[in-house]
Amino acid sequence: MHTLNTRRFSLLALVAVSITGGDALAQDGPSFNCAQAKSAAKKTICGDTNLAARDRQVSAIYASRLKEVRTDMGARHTAMKRQKNFLKQRNLCGTDSACIEDLYITRFFDLTNCIIITSSKEAIPQSPTTLTGSAPPKIEPTPLPDWKLNPSRGAMTLSGQGRTLLKDIETLRLKPYDDQTGKEINKWVEGATIGYGHLISQSDWDLYKNGITTEEAKQTFSRDLAPFIAEVNKDIKVPLKQNEFDALVIISYNIGASNFSKSSVVKLINDPKSKTSYTSLDSAWKSWNKSQGKASFGLINRRASEWNIYSQGIYQGW
Repeated sequence: MHTLNTRRFSLLALVAVSITGGDALAQDGPSFNCAQAKSAAKKTICGDTNLAARDRQVSAIYASRLKEVRTDMGARHTAMKRQKNFLKQRNLCGTDSACIEDLYITRFFDLTNCIIITSSKEAIPQSPTTLTGSAPPKIEPTPLPDWKLNPSRGAMTLSGQGRTLLKDIETLRLKPYDDQTGKEINKWVEGATIGYGHLISQSDWDLYKNGITTEEAKQTFSRDLAPFIAEVNKDIKVPLKQNEFDALVIISYNIGASNFSKSSVVKLINDPKSKTSYTSLDSAWKSWNKSQGKASFGLINRRASEWNIYSQGIYQGW
């Protein structure tokens, strides 16, 4: 569970876009030529009209973003590097269509809510728009960090394997419930939650009181997740393996971005010789085991699961 408040955002734009120009493509096909598709992920996209539509949407927005920074080679290089990383993660999904879909939704919000970093200007907030130029329903922007803060490594994203495990850990609930008791609720309480661990603010209660669809839960999860991916990229200054990055995103999603940023975990990863209250990274990590001041069996197990991902690359719940 986390405390980032978000608002619903229609996904209609995701399935209503086609690309013009370049190679002629079928209206319901992806942005690439399916006859030349070799990877399992590309073949899966070619066989699924929903995934093909998501691919067209993301590809078109990426092309638009790239055009915006065509005169700034530094920003252009960063944008291309992030797209390459996204495609790498997508291909690792193989034939797992749910994994592919989740990554496309996250990439959509990355591209439509991101801050374009230029080498000559301040960061410029970008308002998300559809390709027809009409603005979608208002949402809270999810600014991404200036990747130049971490010149020693490129920006990373949560892998499909990490994303699947996090969703399994949070579990899907389509009706509002009390996070402390797990029981469904019909009025707002502190700890009101829905979807994949999305905490409902009192001001947003009317948006969620009647429940949400699975599609809306996926969308909310991806939007909630993006700032935590950004936070890990911003805070960690040293190179990471994919399993290490995944584990850090998963723990930050649970303890909150602010707590993560100030934690001994971050200090010890960036500098193992840092002076903290803990004798090791392992003990610093597992110290986040309390709920309302008391040790929680569930949190103890969660920290152990995260540590296994970080230290051994073992993706397993409990």
